Amino acid sequence: MIRFLWAKKCSGTEIYRQLCDVYGTNKISRQAIGKWCILFENGRANIEGDYREGRPSTVTTNVNVERVKQLIETNRRVIVCEIADELGISYRGVHHIITDYLILKRRRPTYDSRMAVASWTEFFK
Repeated sequence: MIRFLWAKKCSGTEIYRQLCDVYGTNKISRQAIGKWCILFENGRANIEGDYREGRPSTVTTNVNVERVKQLIETNRRVIVCEIADELGISYRGVHHIITDYLILKRRRPTYDSRMAVASWTEFFK
Protein backbone atom coordinates (compact mmCIF):
# COMPACT_ATOMS: atom_id res chain seq x y z
CA MET A 1 0.00 0.00 0.00
CA ILE A 2 2.83 2.41 0.86
CA ARG A 3 4.60 1.61 -2.40
CA PHE A 4 1.40 2.13 -4.37
CA LEU A 5 0.70 5.51 -2.80
CA TRP A 6 4.36 6.54 -3.15
CA ALA A 7 4.21 5.64 -6.86
CA LYS A 8 1.17 7.95 -7.16
CA LYS A 9 3.45 10.78 -5.89
CA CYS A 10 1.75 11.10 -2.48
CA SER A 11 3.82 12.64 0.30
CA GLY A 12 4.73 10.72 3.43
CA THR A 13 2.21 12.69 5.46
CA GLU A 14 -0.56 11.97 2.96
CA ILE A 15 0.32 8.27 2.93
CA TYR A 16 0.19 8.28 6.74
CA ARG A 17 -3.23 9.95 6.76
CA GLN A 18 -4.68 7.49 4.26
CA LEU A 19 -3.31 4.48 6.13
CA CYS A 20 -4.69 5.82 9.43
CA ASP A 21 -8.12 6.26 7.83
CA VAL A 22 -8.12 2.65 6.65
CA TYR A 23 -6.24 0.76 9.40
CA GLY A 24 -6.36 3.04 12.44
CA THR A 25 -3.77 5.25 14.10
CA ASN A 26 -1.69 2.65 15.96
CA LYS A 27 -0.78 0.41 13.03
CA ILE A 28 2.29 2.19 11.61
CA SER A 29 4.28 5.26 12.59
CA ARG A 30 5.09 8.31 10.47
CA GLN A 31 8.77 7.52 10.87
CA ALA A 32 8.29 4.04 9.39
CA ILE A 33 6.42 5.46 6.41
CA GLY A 34 9.14 8.08 5.94
CA LYS A 35 11.77 5.34 6.03
CA TRP A 36 9.93 3.33 3.36
CA CYS A 37 9.50 6.40 1.15
CA ILE A 38 13.24 7.11 1.36
CA LEU A 39 14.00 3.49 0.50
CA PHE A 40 11.73 3.66 -2.55
CA GLU A 41 13.29 6.96 -3.65
CA ASN A 42 16.73 5.36 -3.43
CA GLY A 43 15.70 2.62 -5.83
CA ARG A 44 14.38 -0.17 -3.67
CA ALA A 45 11.88 -2.13 -5.71
CA ASN A 46 10.88 -5.05 -3.50
CA ILE A 47 9.08 -4.98 -0.19
CA GLU A 48 10.45 -8.27 1.12
CA GLY A 49 12.85 -8.23 4.05
CA ASP A 50 16.54 -8.03 3.34
CA TYR A 51 19.04 -10.72 4.22
CA ARG A 52 20.30 -10.02 7.70
CA GLU A 53 23.77 -10.72 8.84
CA GLY A 54 24.31 -12.54 12.04
CA ARG A 55 25.34 -15.81 13.45
CA PRO A 56 23.73 -18.65 11.51
CA SER A 57 22.22 -21.58 13.34
CA THR A 58 24.77 -24.33 12.85
CA VAL A 59 23.81 -26.58 15.74
CA THR A 60 20.32 -27.65 14.75
CA THR A 61 21.20 -29.12 11.39
CA ASN A 62 19.74 -32.43 10.29
CA VAL A 63 23.18 -34.01 10.61
CA ASN A 64 23.56 -32.96 14.26
CA VAL A 65 20.02 -34.03 15.11
CA GLU A 66 20.73 -37.48 13.65
CA ARG A 67 24.06 -37.73 15.48
CA VAL A 68 22.43 -36.87 18.82
CA LYS A 69 19.65 -39.37 18.13
CA GLN A 70 22.16 -42.13 17.35
CA LEU A 71 24.13 -41.47 20.54
CA ILE A 72 20.97 -41.63 22.65
CA GLU A 73 19.77 -44.81 20.91
CA THR A 74 23.17 -46.40 21.48
CA ASN A 75 23.24 -45.52 25.18
CA ARG A 76 20.02 -44.32 26.77
CA ARG A 77 21.91 -43.41 29.95
CA VAL A 78 24.15 -40.89 28.23
CA ILE A 79 24.10 -37.39 29.67
CA VAL A 80 23.94 -34.10 27.81
CA CYS A 81 27.51 -33.14 28.75
CA GLU A 82 28.88 -36.34 27.21
CA ILE A 83 26.95 -35.76 23.98
CA ALA A 84 28.15 -32.16 23.80
CA ASP A 85 31.79 -33.20 24.34
CA GLU A 86 31.64 -36.00 21.79
CA LEU A 87 29.98 -33.95 19.06
CA GLY A 88 31.79 -30.70 19.80
CA ILE A 89 28.64 -28.61 20.19
CA SER A 90 27.37 -26.65 23.17
CA TYR A 91 25.43 -28.08 26.10
CA ARG A 92 22.57 -25.72 25.29
CA GLY A 93 22.55 -26.82 21.63
CA VAL A 94 22.35 -30.50 22.58
CA HIS A 95 19.58 -29.80 25.08
CA HIS A 96 17.67 -27.84 22.41
CA ILE A 97 17.95 -30.73 19.95
CA ILE A 98 16.83 -33.29 22.53
CA THR A 99 13.85 -31.36 23.85
CA ASP A 100 12.61 -29.56 20.73
CA TYR A 101 13.57 -31.80 17.82
CA LEU A 102 13.68 -35.31 19.25
CA ILE A 103 11.01 -34.50 21.87
CA LEU A 104 12.64 -36.59 24.57
CA LYS A 105 12.29 -36.17 28.31
CA ARG A 106 14.46 -37.34 31.13
CA ARG A 107 12.91 -40.24 33.03
CA ARG A 108 12.99 -40.25 36.80
CA PRO A 109 16.00 -42.10 38.06
CA THR A 110 15.59 -45.70 39.08
CA TYR A 111 17.52 -46.44 42.24
CA ASP A 112 19.53 -49.53 42.82
CA SER A 113 21.99 -50.30 45.56
CA ARG A 114 24.91 -48.58 43.82
CA MET A 115 23.71 -45.35 42.17
CA ALA A 116 20.86 -43.48 40.58
CA VAL A 117 20.47 -44.09 36.85
CA ALA A 118 18.27 -42.10 34.52
CA SER A 119 17.54 -42.72 30.86
CA TRP A 120 16.01 -40.81 27.97
CA THR A 121 12.48 -41.82 27.00
CA GLU A 122 10.22 -40.64 24.23
CA PHE A 123 7.62 -38.14 25.21
CA PHE A 124 4.40 -38.23 23.24
CA LYS A 125 2.09 -35.27 23.41
